[in-house]
Amino acid sequence: MAAQSGRDLPCIELAETSSLDFARRASLINTRACSVSRSIGLGRSALTRSFHKRAIFTEKHLFGSKIPALLQENQYPMQPVGCDKVFALEWIDSSHALIGTKDNQIISFDTSTGDMRKTCVPCRTQVRTYEANGIQNLNPTEPSGEDLKKAEGCGVHSIRYNQDLGLVVSTAKRPWDISIIDKDSMTPKFILKGHNDWIFALHWYKKTLFSGSRDKYIGIWRFSEDKVKGTLIETETDVRELQLMGRFDSAITISGMGTVTMHDLESMKPTRRLALPRKEETVCMALQEKSSLLAVGSRADIQFFDPRSKEPEVFRIVNEQNNWGTRSLSWNGNVVTATGGYGRILFYDVRKNEHCLMKDGNNYIQCTPGWVREDEGYNTVFNIFGLNVPTAIYCHAYNPFKPEILCGGGPTQYGLFGSYVGLLQP
Repeated sequence: MAAQSGRDLPCIELAETSSLDFARRASLINTRACSVSRSIGLGRSALTRSFHKRAIFTEKHLFGSKIPALLQENQYPMQPVGCDKVFALEWIDSSHALIGTKDNQIISFDTSTGDMRKTCVPCRTQVRTYEANGIQNLNPTEPSGEDLKKAEGCGVHSIRYNQDLGLVVSTAKRPWDISIIDKDSMTPKFILKGHNDWIFALHWYKKTLFSGSRDKYIGIWRFSEDKVKGTLIETETDVRELQLMGRFDSAITISGMGTVTMHDLESMKPTRRLALPRKEETVCMALQEKSSLLAVGSRADIQFFDPRSKEPEVFRIVNEQNNWGTRSLSWNGNVVTATGGYGRILFYDVRKNEHCLMKDGNNYIQCTPGWVREDEGYNTVFNIFGLNVPTAIYCHAYNPFKPEILCGGGPTQYGLFGSYVGLLQP
């Protein structure tokens, strides 16, 4: 049975604040009490104290605001691999990562040698499936025919690794399914089904997997002895990203139209709904676990605020992507890293309230163009229309074992086939 969707929950319109006021708040961010969180119903249980110990940001490999200026780009040749657009990345160990692509490939990447091994994501006929409880009553019919064929070319939008279970999860050939893969052999074990529209967010907590979809449902999948029990929880908005705020028994979701919703972590019932000032293409967000400061990317901006505050105010900066959109965000200490559709990587220190400047004086690193297949689409875009299409950086991931950043992307223009993988190192 689905939990309440929170249709009667009011949506609070957030106002913007000045940079000076934001800097003052950021300087106090690690010393703030939790009284405000408790006042809006965000307590802290024994369950989430355990979560906090596991999930809180570690300071082992903090970059600081001076390191970004020292980063050098090492781009890997993608033409021999022949894959289309990198949408997802996940580190497995200090020199191995997994790459998810638009053409439904998962690539095991050895960063020390440059070796890449491809695995196709499975479809339902190849492995057994587990179905979420009650989906026939909750969800409308899945796409079929030509609509299904088009959807199966949407790609892998999320990859997550669970070291304790030895499992990798990703979106499957049907982008509303979840594939479960054995990490050592990279062979598919089974598929989870229940959603009926694209899944964009996957996150582990111990032996529980959370999924967020454009179908306005959150999936909770509990793993036990090679079996899975799934439940779908209805939400008011589509889910483009999901973050677990374990310190306060909460999860946070963002819709593609600028609505941030806080949920109770155990029931996933909505507890608060916030509307951002900049609502266009809000497809990514990142939570600073220590401070509870949330960064949300939009078409032209990055917006910062603390969703626990009684009256949250939003501070924003330009994303430096020339209106091509923010595509991925992450935190490294007090520095937020952002990538986007114009191929730029930006670093912003919220404690200092300033950009981390590069050696050339820019606020960002401009990545070199990736590989693009010279086919009919290429000829139309470049030779006929003469368009200058940038290489978008759709995703990035800090190496948790040493100071380096893996970036993935491909050509921004629709219809072009190509990819980019680069490693930034000091």
